[in-house]
Amino acid sequence: MIYADIDTVQETGQIVLAQDVALSWRQNFYFVSVLAIVTLSIGVYFSLQGAWLVLPYAGIEVIFLMSVFVYWYRRSHKIEVIKFDRQKLVLEKGVSHPESIRDFERFWLKAELAHHAHKWYITRVILRCRNESLEIGEFLNSDDKKQLIKHIREIMPVVK
Repeated sequence: MIYADIDTVQETGQIVLAQDVALSWRQNFYFVSVLAIVTLSIGVYFSLQGAWLVLPYAGIEVIFLMSVFVYWYRRSHKIEVIKFDRQKLVLEKGVSHPESIRDFERFWLKAELAHHAHKWYITRVILRCRNESLEIGEFLNSDDKKQLIKHIREIMPVVK
């Protein structure tokens, strides 16, 4: 998903890039909690039947399930915020807060579209400033990439 607030007269604004996610944190937490309750219930049942070694393995399974859930959440909820004015462009990347912040001077900055030889690959959008390069929106689908390219063309020169 892309949210853009661009003022072409003042040459300021921001573009927010976010992944399309089907379920929220709370919905996923409920799903994983139900799976954990079922797993631990089965473990307790077998423990009461005399197979007590099942319960520790059920606990390990629940811990593994929760850790995979947290890893998936962090990986699928990436957000990139592009803030710009006449002098500079700031790129913030993170999940719930900016984990990395990069500043670029707009005078030296250009956007480059990296097309692949095969058409089924999505075009990459790369920001270049002097000898630095950084890909933006790598998690976007092809329709969102086209919309991002349209917004980027409004604020800076694009090299194909």
